[in-house]
Amino acid sequence: MDDAHGTFTKLSSKYEKEIRKMSMDLRNLKVSPSNQTVFSVSNERSTFVVDIEQRTCTCRILQVDLLPCPHALAVIANTRKYPYDYCSYYYTRDTYLNAHQDSVYPIGNQEEWIVPKEV
Repeated sequence: MDDAHGTFTKLSSKYEKEIRKMSMDLRNLKVSPSNQTVFSVSNERSTFVVDIEQRTCTCRILQVDLLPCPHALAVIANTRKYPYDYCSYYYTRDTYLNAHQDSVYPIGNQEEWIVPKEV
């Protein structure tokens, strides 16, 4: 929780690191538009199809993890869009802080509980 308070990025630190790590591979990707929303993204070994409007990629990371894959990040950079718009709200710093804002108290040893008979 202290990590989140000290974080000044849009995403929680774990997902911010993932996005940055994936962004390092963008130099090796070639983006070719098929139309205004569908792009072909390739490297020396394979080609993926990204529909940036539908938020899909043939690698399936974008749909499953709700986090841009390297192919989607290449399209986002190429089209000058904001990458955080393609990340799930649940990965944001604010969501992390909200989930941990209330205190959680331990319940103690069950053998020491005093439970009224009416319960």
